[in-house]
Amino acid sequence: MTMRHQQHPPGIAILRDVTGRLALFTNGQRSERRGQGQLALLACLLDNLGRAIPYKRLFTVIGRKSDNENTRHLLRQYILVLREILLANKAPFVIATVNDVGYALCEIAENPRHTS
Repeated sequence: MTMRHQQHPPGIAILRDVTGRLALFTNGQRSERRGQGQLALLACLLDNLGRAIPYKRLFTVIGRKSDNENTRHLLRQYILVLREILLANKAPFVIATVNDVGYALCEIAENPRHTS
């Protein structure tokens, strides 16, 4: 199986095999979670590190065309699982909710200026 590597911050890699399936590696260890929608969502968040991504774009990433209650619920579930993956793998990132906009992946600073 040939894997292609996409550049991501230290500690996280999303690799795509020759069939196009995504795999998540955090700190060198392959994650047991294999949801392609979740991994596509994480890849989008990583590609836009520190920037808010609108809901509409995130719906497209997970393969949904409309903004409705079911789609919002599915997106929240994916975000919840991604947060758990990042926490379990001690990744230096958090997923922030940007009110009325979407979500953003943010790096955790080693020496934050503010203690919020």
